[in-house]
Amino acid sequence: MLDLILGNLRDIGYASILLAIVWLANFLLDVYYNIKIINQCWSCKNIWDDIIRFLAVCAGVTLLTIAISAFPRFISMVGLTVPEEYVDVMSILTIVALFAKGIYEYTSRAIEKLNGILKKELKE
Repeated sequence: MLDLILGNLRDIGYASILLAIVWLANFLLDVYYNIKIINQCWSCKNIWDDIIRFLAVCAGVTLLTIAISAFPRFISMVGLTVPEEYVDVMSILTIVALFAKGIYEYTSRAIEKLNGILKKELKE
């Protein structure tokens, strides 16, 4: 089970990097959109709130993935048989599904901000 969790942590690391890239793109577009397009003041509190939210999402998804990955092993320990292939598939699907949700959300927000920036600049 430890090998499974360590392997999942490696996969989670890759997924976290992808999430960080999308989050950073969204963050940078948000900064530009708020300052230049809607003339909103940008404060350090906003930056820290975004960073804390990102870290919370990564930590929460990591813990959920570990728990869901360990669950089939727990079922096996209490006497039910779970084929090894199912354990691997559940782990992979969990990582993909949970991180895909965050990646999708940050990507859609970044695209909305990019559209707002481009519309503003095209009007000028």
